Parts: sequence; structure tokens; C-alpha cells
Amino acid sequence: MVSVYRANLQAAETYAPDRIPIPIILLRAGEYEIDDNFLPNEAVITADPSLGWNHLADSVEIHVMPGNHFTMMTEPHVRALLDVFG
Repeated sequence: MVSVYRANLQAAETYAPDRIPIPIILLRAGEYEIDDNFLPNEAVITADPSLGWNHLADSVEIHVMPGNHFTMMTEPHVRALLDVFG
């Protein structure tokens, strides 16, 4: 089990995706979780609003959605998706 974990970790650390010639729509949470260490915080988003996606695609259309990472996909926040995809 440890060897599988190490192999997965190495794969994640060395993976270098190719740039793709398509636009990306990024739906980003408008609220931040202070105690969350694995999600982007305000400092990360201020430094790079595209969260690194601009290095992988021709264009990135960013939409800041109401709610946090978890609540943006629940009522009433999920209704904002209609403005993007509707």
C-alpha cells in the first residue's frame, strides 16, 4: 500500500500537462474558508485569478460564484450558474 501511495505521489509531482488550444470557463468561489488549508485562499487568488489555468489554455473566462467551495453548488447559490451557462 505504501508503494502505491509513493507512486501516486510521484506521478502527481511530476505530471506536466500539455497546453490545450481551447477556452476554459473557471467557476471560482467568491467566499473563502479561513480554516481550509487545501483550497485557494484570498492571497493565492489575488496573485493569480486564473489559479494557474491561464498557463494551460488559450483563454480563461473567470466567473466568481456566490458561496464558498462547497456551498456554491447548493441552493440558492447554484442559481448563479444559469447566468453563466443558461
